[in-house]
Amino acid sequence: MKTGLNYLLYEERADTSFKMLEKLVKDHPVLCITTIYPKKVENLYNLTDAAIIWLTDSEGGEGTVRPERLDFELSRGVTNFISENDNAVVMFEGCEYLLLENDFKSVKKFFKRVNDHGSMNGATMIVSVNPAAFDSETIAALSKDFDLSGEPDKFLEIKSEQPPKKEAPVEINHDKTEAPGVEDIDELFQKASTHMKKRQYRRAVDTYDSIIKNEPTNTKALFNKAVSLQMSNRLNESVQAYDELLELNPNDIDSLINKGLALRKLGRMDEAVSAYRKAGEINPYDSTVWNNLGIALKNMGRLAEAIETYDKGLEARPDDAGLWNNKGVALKEAGKAQEALECYNKALSIDPSRENTRRNKMLLEKEIGH
Repeated sequence: MKTGLNYLLYEERADTSFKMLEKLVKDHPVLCITTIYPKKVENLYNLTDAAIIWLTDSEGGEGTVRPERLDFELSRGVTNFISENDNAVVMFEGCEYLLLENDFKSVKKFFKRVNDHGSMNGATMIVSVNPAAFDSETIAALSKDFDLSGEPDKFLEIKSEQPPKKEAPVEINHDKTEAPGVEDIDELFQKASTHMKKRQYRRAVDTYDSIIKNEPTNTKALFNKAVSLQMSNRLNESVQAYDELLELNPNDIDSLINKGLALRKLGRMDEAVSAYRKAGEINPYDSTVWNNLGIALKNMGRLAEAIETYDKGLEARPDDAGLWNNKGVALKEAGKAQEALECYNKALSIDPSRENTRRNKMLLEKEIGH
């Protein structure tokens, strides 16, 4: 298995993933997030040197996280581990449990966030999922945020203990040009992923274009190309790339949200609002949509609409500290200082570590004479 990539592994049980960790823990700092009791994991798979987070509803104290706390303890635990350890390896077992306790969009957003953080820091991400537990559309949507997906044996460096068979020489026809095969496409994705991790976005775009040339409807390549253009500040081209993707899949919320972000940065606020509203129509329970829409409306001076939008987001995710903070900012600008203060307090009660909220509250209290 090549390190530094994000893997979505299809297996009924996570045995192969755990056995991969047994090898990786010898040379890498390893974090394992699992639904299995930690002592049992250590004994079964010789992972005494790994850090383990136990996903459980039980009140287990330190080292345990409730599955619905994706955006707080779990996200912070993973990103902090990656930031503090070079060449880290993070494995998730229990994706099905996460999806039982959270909506799919939240789980997908969580994996996108930690995968991106891992990619920027050279970490290896391994997520084990039982494909029989979900429909094919769910698996396909989840796999879009990973560099590689498939059965574990596909990525093992040694797939068999049998000695290799002697192959007959292959005649090469140098005059024949063929389109890249599946393995070539995988190699191109790995190459593009490496460019993105090194922030070589122009090279990443060129590599994704090579994939798209042969597979014009490859939505993963189209999406990653659009992101690469956006990260390199080629915003107009990025918007065009998202539009191409949305022609293939008009209900792709991630593309609509990212397109809105690019449009906002370009100052095309009305178009950004339209993109966010479209995303909200597709999934009214996605708080990210309402958060971005609220920010756009606030920046346009449409404060009443912004506050109403944040309220829609809070209907979907009442424990979203970011939404409470942003609603507070809009209320303050609307001259409703006391209501803004209540929002800041609510945000801090959910996530006491939010320094920007604490700063907003301090400035507001100083302003109103508390």
